[in-house]
Amino acid sequence: MTYLLMPLLRLTAKLLGNLRIKTYRLVSYDTLTDSNEFNEMIKKDPQAGTHITLRGAASLVLQSKPLLTHERFTKPVLIVQPEKDEMTPKYYTEKVFKQLGSEIKRYILIKNAAHFPTHKSYYQQWAKAVDEFIGGLCPDP
Repeated sequence: MTYLLMPLLRLTAKLLGNLRIKTYRLVSYDTLTDSNEFNEMIKKDPQAGTHITLRGAASLVLQSKPLLTHERFTKPVLIVQPEKDEMTPKYYTEKVFKQLGSEIKRYILIKNAAHFPTHKSYYQQWAKAVDEFIGGLCPDP
């Protein structure tokens, strides 16, 4: 539906572009982490991107269509997906991953992690996956 709504988003951005709204009116922060307390705190933090102009919101959506189709993308790709990410569910990252034309690609699922993990162990898993992937691209001489 997003691509069908793009003309409406462009028009809204032109007419009311500087109107500021709370970001979580467009994107729920309720599933940002696995901590409700942290999620509520983020909603109140003025430095956490809690407001966005309609022009900014439209820009994020209007620029979301890739220049290349997924099948034509051939660069190495590593996707590190938190298993319990409700903001970007694994259904979508798996779907894109399968369509990628890259011969060098890897999909890592971080078990039990939310969109923005709050535990160090999740970042250690992420760092290990990145190190191994990059190491595989650039083996020691």
